[in-house]
Amino acid sequence: MKKILLTIAFVFACSSAAFGEDVGKWKRFVVTLPDATWSGNPFDVALTGTFVHTATGRTVIQLGFYAGANTWKIFFMPDRIGAWTYTTSSPDSDLNAHSGSFICIDAGLPGQLMPTFKRWLLSDAGKYDAPIMLPVREWFKSTPTAGGVGDFITWADQTVGARIIGTTLVYFTHAQEAIPYVIGEEGVTFNTAMWDRLNDHYDAIRDAGMGHYIMFFSDDAEAPSANGIAAQSEAEIRLFKYAVARLGCYPMVIWDTGIDISEYRTNDWINWFTDWFLANDPWQHPVSSRTGGGSGGIFPTNAPYYSDGSDAPPDFATFAATWASRAVPTAMTDRWREYYVTRGNFTRAQIRRAVWEMALVAGTAAYVSGNENSGYLGPTYASDFTAAPDCGHAARFFRNRVSNMGDLVPQVGLVVSGNAVALAANPGQEYVAYFPFGGAAELDLSHVAGLAAYAWYNPLTGAYQIQGEVTGGSVVAFTAPDSNDWTLHIYTVSSATTPTNVSIAGGSTFQIGAGAGTLAIK
Repeated sequence: MKKILLTIAFVFACSSAAFGEDVGKWKRFVVTLPDATWSGNPFDVALTGTFVHTATGRTVIQLGFYAGANTWKIFFMPDRIGAWTYTTSSPDSDLNAHSGSFICIDAGLPGQLMPTFKRWLLSDAGKYDAPIMLPVREWFKSTPTAGGVGDFITWADQTVGARIIGTTLVYFTHAQEAIPYVIGEEGVTFNTAMWDRLNDHYDAIRDAGMGHYIMFFSDDAEAPSANGIAAQSEAEIRLFKYAVARLGCYPMVIWDTGIDISEYRTNDWINWFTDWFLANDPWQHPVSSRTGGGSGGIFPTNAPYYSDGSDAPPDFATFAATWASRAVPTAMTDRWREYYVTRGNFTRAQIRRAVWEMALVAGTAAYVSGNENSGYLGPTYASDFTAAPDCGHAARFFRNRVSNMGDLVPQVGLVVSGNAVALAANPGQEYVAYFPFGGAAELDLSHVAGLAAYAWYNPLTGAYQIQGEVTGGSVVAFTAPDSNDWTLHIYTVSSATTPTNVSIAGGSTFQIGAGAGTLAIK
């Protein structure tokens, strides 16, 4: 009788999903299993789902988890279109040997954010990206999506142009709503309500074409070792399994170890952490450990991206050389905060410059925010982070104006003169030069055969102003429209994207060729 009731409950919980429901590619398919006869710690009851793509035989094994209320779930993300089948496996007979199928259909999402050839690639869109990352913390974890976080996600997408929303996951002294554990049962019992909110948020973030960054641990009084969670302990592995089971089922996920990791974990542990996620995350999301800028630790041997803890935006030329020396892409993972007096006190203009210059270094990810809540955005996000619209203008330029981010390489040597001008180029085809202080600069266009078009882009307004053409084959001088920061875009016909919403600049004279006089565009 019990088995009959369990089967009926299972069919009801899964509804038509187990029998042919359409599920969007990169979205979340849920297997729900009731079980009222478990024993021990329910978070330790082993459960996996084996998912098989019928056409190719691709097999993915995903961890299940205890969701509360005598219910276990498996969150699965199909990454190929077509029919999938699954079977569950567990030493608990009530959770074992359940099976079903579903159809994966296209959902129009950009795919995974993948470390590829020292850059960040959107797998399905086939485009390289320059990810902008925004940090959140207590407010994000404790607030329902409909309670304001949904509006924040829309703002992050449409105003900031963010690709990644980041959070530091594990704290012990915050309010219960923002802690992943039940207070008094740290390391043993998860606060499922907080995890449910995260899944709701991450669903909305995914549907907006974005993803999430998880920094597991904080430091000082919030360090795991100060709160009973030892390195490689049962409690720590329980946390990592739960995170993969609940937060790994999204296309864009970036894992990281912890703030100032050397205060409470060894370098051997950092390598172990990285290898554990590479072995247990079925979608092989990028994993690393922040190092540099006072973070301590090391770059993990097998990490597919570099988590750079520099606490201030580096000099463009210096970082271009650093990028060239690394074999993987970089994410700048310390929070660069506006007007935060004890951590750089960066102005809006400095944050804007950092976003542009990091993007020009092969799309390096930048983690930026305001000054409230220790640099974690909260309910006043729109007023707190004044550079938000500037970030959006930068993101839209690289997504919509540049022909191929994957072809642009930092080209310090092609800037003959200029006040801190940062240049990335596909020599002979396309050049993007950021003038942080306006003014004049000479660029080496000797690789350009014949004519190239050029335009000025206003980083403060997003206005794209086509200027005309310039003759290549030599060093050419350009002067920005005014003393504010500007971006110069030079491109040949073969590399051009179709311009929209542009203006033809008039009433100014621009010197476009050494020895060629001036061209007045009216």
